[in-house]
Amino acid sequence: MSAFLAQNILALAVGGGAGAAVYAIMPEQSWMMDALTACGGFLGVHLPAIQQPSSTSYKIIRLSSWLAGLSIPFLFFFYRPTDLMLSLLAMYLLIIGLWWIIDRISLIRDFTQSLPAIVGLPVAITGYAYLLMGPDMILPVFLACGLGYVVQLLVENHAEEVRRTNFTMTE
Repeated sequence: MSAFLAQNILALAVGGGAGAAVYAIMPEQSWMMDALTACGGFLGVHLPAIQQPSSTSYKIIRLSSWLAGLSIPFLFFFYRPTDLMLSLLAMYLLIIGLWWIIDRISLIRDFTQSLPAIVGLPVAITGYAYLLMGPDMILPVFLACGLGYVVQLLVENHAEEVRRTNFTMTE
């Protein structure tokens, strides 16, 4: 099984599990809360692999930020027209500002495995969910995204340890 396929299966499992957990704990919430939590878990698994702009995870995260950047003003226009200016600012930050910062920071070696990235990148995704749904989304999305991030780091470290062990056994 390819590494990217395994990563996507893990991302779907973490995202689906997070969405199901939110539905089980808070069934009175809307389906949008479950979907955003599942999306946060899915994206959290891909966040540690955005170090290289040529990676598929980088492209997935970038595409999802473009989709979020385009959908937030659309949703605000139909549901809360008074907040349209705020949504246009969010769109700018999603599409241009945040990626300029991420591209500059990702030049630092192993940034995505540092503590500021483990906390900061899920906080950025949580901010988008907050813009869409409000303060009820902060904890579920942050926990789902952070859990996905940490699980992916653990899986990567375990796979590296297995490769290292197999390499030393063949010598």
